[in-house]
Amino acid sequence: MSTFKLYSTAGCHLCEIAEVQLGKLGYLAETQKVDIVGDELLVRDYGDKIPVLEHVISQEKLYWPFTPAQIQQLLES
Repeated sequence: MSTFKLYSTAGCHLCEIAEVQLGKLGYLAETQKVDIVGDELLVRDYGDKIPVLEHVISQEKLYWPFTPAQIQQLLES
């Protein structure tokens, strides 16, 4: 089961930065990447906000910009 969902899309530079942050914290393998492009609702909700990181259990979200410390806090919530 994934710990996080990362709402993003291909070619998103900020999404790549978010992935690097998750990788440095050791959470990239536990993160399900969700490409918003194929889903009208996701584009409506997140199109101008990506990357968006969601904690799967609590469903709390971080909107860009977020820091590694904020990712840790989200995990602990």
